[in-house]
Amino acid sequence: MDMTSWLEYFVNGLATQLQEVQNRGQQVIKQDILSIQHQLSQREKEALEQALDEERVFHSRVSTSFSRSKQKNSSTRIKKSL
Repeated sequence: MDMTSWLEYFVNGLATQLQEVQNRGQQVIKQDILSIQHQLSQREKEALEQALDEERVFHSRVSTSFSRSKQKNSSTRIKKSL
């Protein structure tokens, strides 16, 4: 039984998830640096977090859209190979 297509599909999904984790980590670091550099109050930190979250959601939606199309193509190939 050839599981190459399934493995490819799984690895692509895992790569997408790891990319999202990395992006979130970078966002938190970016937020902390800005907070420290500009000595932001708690309220200002929360406003910055909200702005960065909105930016992240936008980028995540675009990335997810491309990933789903990639996974759909992989899924179609799996079905054809079976």
